[in-house]
Amino acid sequence: MQLDLDLELKGEEFDVRSKSSGVNFKIGFTEESQSEPNPLEVFLSSVASCVGVFAVKYLKGAKIDFNKLNINVKSSLIQQGSMKLDNIVLSLDTDAELAGRREAFLRFIRKCPIHNTILDTDRVEFVLKEQ
Repeated sequence: MQLDLDLELKGEEFDVRSKSSGVNFKIGFTEESQSEPNPLEVFLSSVASCVGVFAVKYLKGAKIDFNKLNINVKSSLIQQGSMKLDNIVLSLDTDAELAGRREAFLRFIRKCPIHNTILDTDRVEFVLKEQ
């Protein structure tokens, strides 16, 4: 599956268009654009929502009833050589009865591709187009 996104600067925010799904959203990056999520919030919400999707897949696949699934994600922005997010902690709260399946559930949600990308990506390439 190929993912393809375009970001275009429009004033004090980026307009994001997914060529893959057709979804559009905005990302803010200044104090004036506080009504839009900033890039760090988008990143952390991406990790949390990916884990949430895998949690729902597990629970439904195992036919475990649940009405509540909330995820809180916390991280610290640190300067350690370069600026980065550190200590990302995802806390899941659900009313699902996991009993002896807690470890299997945790193993399954760790299959989230965003989580795996953070752990296993050796390279991110930057290409500046020729004028």
